[in-house]
Amino acid sequence: MVTDRPSPAGRPRHLSAVGTACLAAVLALSTASCDRRAPTAGELRPSDPASTGTPLLSTLPSPVTEPSASTLPSVPRASRVRRLTVAAARPAAASALRGQSTIKVQGPNGTATGPEQLLDDGSYLAVRSEPPVTGPSGTLSLGRQELGTVRNGVWKALARNGTENAGTMKGSARQIIGTALTSKHLAWVETPSTDLNYCEWSVRVRDTATGTTRQISHSPVLQGGLRILRVFGETRPFIVGDHVHWAANTPLVSRPDPAEPSHWRYDLLQARTDGTGGTTVLARGAALPAVDAGSVYYATTTTSPERAFRIHRHRLSDGRGSSDTVVASGRLHGEAALTNLSAGQGRLVWTVSSPDAGQEWDASRDTPGHLFVLNTATRDVLDVTTADLALGNYSIAFGPGRVLWGNGSGNGDAGQYLLDLRTLRLHRLARTPGFSTVLSAPGSARIMWGTACPGQGTGQICWRSARWAG
Repeated sequence: MVTDRPSPAGRPRHLSAVGTACLAAVLALSTASCDRRAPTAGELRPSDPASTGTPLLSTLPSPVTEPSASTLPSVPRASRVRRLTVAAARPAAASALRGQSTIKVQGPNGTATGPEQLLDDGSYLAVRSEPPVTGPSGTLSLGRQELGTVRNGVWKALARNGTENAGTMKGSARQIIGTALTSKHLAWVETPSTDLNYCEWSVRVRDTATGTTRQISHSPVLQGGLRILRVFGETRPFIVGDHVHWAANTPLVSRPDPAEPSHWRYDLLQARTDGTGGTTVLARGAALPAVDAGSVYYATTTTSPERAFRIHRHRLSDGRGSSDTVVASGRLHGEAALTNLSAGQGRLVWTVSSPDAGQEWDASRDTPGHLFVLNTATRDVLDVTTADLALGNYSIAFGPGRVLWGNGSGNGDAGQYLLDLRTLRLHRLARTPGFSTVLSAPGSARIMWGTACPGQGTGQICWRSARWAG
């Protein structure tokens, strides 16, 4: 079973596990056997072809002797493709991990402080959560949360979670499910939902200079007790300049049926950090946004004439207009699908799941998934064969000359890997089942990864921190 993306604290993004397998269904995968209370990502529609400056190119088949989750992705002007495998990874040498330390997540009175974003000086953005509260009827209510920074072990609160102010969930406490911090703005998304099927959302922004905090966008308010369905990959904020971007499941009719795919569409939305100008659609039928160097990346899929994916780059041009091009694409075989997309430090990373994605993993029988790393400047591609199906939401991080990843809370290979982009060597930091997560400072040697706390039988999650010197 594919589980939900964990937060770096180990707390679930949503507290209920209802519908997890269906909602974690991957892009372009038709899952007729899923519970249709929520649409699968198979209903993701491609954006208007007229908006793309580069056509979908045909892809080259992988060698017959090397099973692949998909055909080799087509990258316009690709200069070189190299193949790697996690089977060749070696444990990271102790000499390559300088100044190691352990960071505890659990605090007094059941609180949990979970790192979200690692900064170059070793401090980190984190969410501090109080434990959920059980009401008289046995219902679970969210506890208070704070969003802040930890520097040299000292907590500084910057914001608190709010209360839902509209719709069916009005009056319910909201939980923080995604964050983004730049030098000018802190953005985060909150939801009152504790059900994996649904995600009413509120996008909030704090001006780091003035401390002013405002809600810049809210999900549509549906009547008659109807709920907003969750988008594949979750609704998380990304900041480029003076805009925040996020993905959401958009209702297309006034009374959408949760079981009717034609009533819903995945969209990439945006709004200004100052709250002016309202919410606009950057791309329709799009999901899995990522940002790097002033560009917004996102994914679309096609089902005719064949199942395929496209990865787009939307880039502003000196503040006057914008361009949208396809930077990578590929065909999908069997039950394979695009499952993750992330960007940073001039690299674009995506995963394609195994054609056998509907099965329990059997390493002796099933074809593994693949993780691809594209150098956006040179167009070189690294094709990394994984040791599992590459399902669900990966934890992916970037730093100078490195890419890190783990399979989040998913089943399968729980290894946390660091790929040295200069030597093309794969290092395994640890294996942490259920919490295979990583963080990396964008401009320094600092890295973090999830681990079991020291001591026998504690059952608690910690983070390990170090400076990479490999």
